[in-house]
Amino acid sequence: MITVAFRIGLLALMSIALGAGSTSSWAQAKSEANCTACLNQETSDCVRRVGSPPPAAVAGKPAPVEASGASYCPQSARSTCTAKGVC
Repeated sequence: MITVAFRIGLLALMSIALGAGSTSSWAQAKSEANCTACLNQETSDCVRRVGSPPPAAVAGKPAPVEASGASYCPQSARSTCTAKGVC
């Protein structure tokens, strides 16, 4: 009788532990998906800005300096998403 109760208790503890582990994995996967989505969005926005023609100079102010390439966009996206708290 004691062994049956012991086995049931052990089975209950194992199922609780496995349930908590899967919830953690699910939350981590969702967080990674949100981070990836943020990185993709910010990178595409950066590439679009770099590829667009530079804004015109305003009287009395120098023309804005535009980057000549999009090589800095992944790092910029990572910094932006980290600042937002997504990654």
